[in-house]
Parts: sequence; C-alpha cells; structure tokens
Amino acid sequence: MRQASVRHVLLVEDDPDLRRLLALQLAGWGYRVTALEDAEKAWTFLNQRPLPDVHLAIIDVLLPGLWDGLDLVREIRRHPQWSHLPILVLTARGAERDVVRGLGSGADDYVVKPYRPAELQARLAALLRRAQPVPPEVAVPGGLRRWGPLMWRPQDRVVTQGDQTVPLTATEYRIFELLAEGRGRVFTREEILDALGETREAQPRTVDVHIWNIRRKLGPCGRWLVAVRGMGYAWRPEPLSEGD
Repeated sequence: MRQASVRHVLLVEDDPDLRRLLALQLAGWGYRVTALEDAEKAWTFLNQRPLPDVHLAIIDVLLPGLWDGLDLVREIRRHPQWSHLPILVLTARGAERDVVRGLGSGADDYVVKPYRPAELQARLAALLRRAQPVPPEVAVPGGLRRWGPLMWRPQDRVVTQGDQTVPLTATEYRIFELLAEGRGRVFTREEILDALGETREAQPRTVDVHIWNIRRKLGPCGRWLVAVRGMGYAWRPEPLSEGD
C-alpha cells in the first residue's frame, strides 16, 4: 500500500513495550511514525511541525504528566491548525461511559486494548479516507449548499455559519454531509457507520456521541439533526426564529 507510505502518524503511548510494538506494526503497514511517551511532548512536537506534516494521531488515555490523553485531544481540537487532524484513542478502558467520554473529547474513533492488528489497520485506513479531500472529478455538482445561515461545499468539506467556520472533525463532517444531502431520510446508526467505512466491530453508540458533538457545534441549527426513536437520525431543517 504505497499511498500510506507518505502518511505520518503521531503515536502517544507511555508503555515502552507497546509503543515499540505499535511503531513496528505501523511502519510495517507503510506509515512514517513519531512515537512519544506523554501528552506534553506530543503537543510540543505538533507545534513544531508545519501543516499537514502529521496526518493522523493515535493517543493513549492514561498518560503521565499534567495532561492525560483526552486533555491532549481537546487541546488539538481547540487549535485551528490541527483541529481537523484525525485522532484515534487507544486505551484499556472499554466501558461505554469511557467510549462516550473519549469521543466527546473530540476523538474520531476509539479502540480498546488488547486490540486486533487487522482491525486497527482498517480503522486507521478509514480515518485517513475520511480526511482526504474530494477529487474534483468526483465532486458533487452544484458547488455550494445552503440552508439558512449554514453553508457547506462538498468539494472542500467545510461548513460555515455566517462568517464563522464550524470546526467539524473529518468524521463529523461525513455524518453531517450524509444526513444533510439525504434531507428528510432517516439513517440508522448502522447505515451511518457503513457510510463512514467502519468495521463491523464499531459500536453504534459512537454515532450518538458524534451527533451530539455536531449539534453542539452547529448551535441553534443543531436541532435540525433529529433523532427518530427506534430508527436513527435525519436532517430536517426548519426556519429559525429571530431569537435564535
């Protein structure tokens, strides 16, 4: 897989044995790897790199120092240069509340240790596919889309609200576009995961967390992402009142 050979992965893992193993596996899959042991070193490293020198981050939750892994994820999401960096959280904490907390911090995906190498490889490939710009020859005709104060352009995968860019991650944008382009249609959680290229092991509950994040970032327009009980989610826009 030659395309992945140019992809640079930032790995943040404090266990030296696992860090070495993961770095070897990533290199074997064709990635260039920078492996660091704590969040502060990772953040310093990112701030010394030009965009887009790093293409994806794998971050453990339990890290030594002042920041844990989720603190690092939140800091990355707050930084304009790195806010769209695909992030996979890799941790031994597998309870549903931990998954929800990880995705709620801004991570795109969540894999529980001990992981299966084939699944991890597939999830990384899916994250990178989501982050790639749409080639002009397959871009959706018509260019700019608009509803109320929201505008989005499938060619560059950017959503704006008024004069502000909505800071959606690559995964969040994919979900937003899927629902918005299929306006009124109800998508099940499984259909959303399929559209994202997720593996069968992905938890449908993760879709709920991504939807929650999208709604929060869209502000008053977030209510247009409607939960349909027992079915899934739909995009059902309506005029906003003057007070919104």
